[in-house]
Amino acid sequence: ALAADDATRRLLTGALARGVLEPSGVALRDGWFEARAVRVGERLAWTLQDQTRLHQAGSRAEHLEELLEVAQQFGRLGVWEREIPSGRGRWDRHVFAFWGMDPAQGTPDYEQAMRSVHPDDEPVANALTRDLVRGSRTEIDLDLRIRHRDGRWIWLQVRASVIERDARGHAVWLSAIYLDITGRKHAEQRWR
Repeated sequence: ALAADDATRRLLTGALARGVLEPSGVALRDGWFEARAVRVGERLAWTLQDQTRLHQAGSRAEHLEELLEVAQQFGRLGVWEREIPSGRGRWDRHVFAFWGMDPAQGTPDYEQAMRSVHPDDEPVANALTRDLVRGSRTEIDLDLRIRHRDGRWIWLQVRASVIERDARGHAVWLSAIYLDITGRKHAEQRWR
């Protein structure tokens, strides 16, 4: 029944007439299918592979990604991760915004990022990170200040943990969230 569907026949016939034989997605009343077509002499041969569940999963993933973006935007929340052995890291766009940096410049390494941390906060942040990487601590939860590119201080609550260790127990991946708490810190200072 699906192979005789008029919409599918029009799609495949048109694709073959144009010489386009690559797979293409087709939405039919019974679901989402990947259509493949080949010319065999004067005849057309095609297959439809049911991709409905894959398409639905992709749609759900897109929706969840949109919800996460909304939550991060409203919550002023940024996410980052760092591969410990190489020092390479990845920041989401919100973390770049906290620093006032352009993502096109690339993610700074640990030492570069730490240069923006307030001098009073840097020793504690370094010590806690060292303990976390060594395994004597399971997570970090601290408030610190970073210098935004425009010169102002941004207060961040940092929560971090090692999310992967190798077979010998060495830290491989560190992951963290930054929550912008600048407004709360300014309100606390006003009430003192």
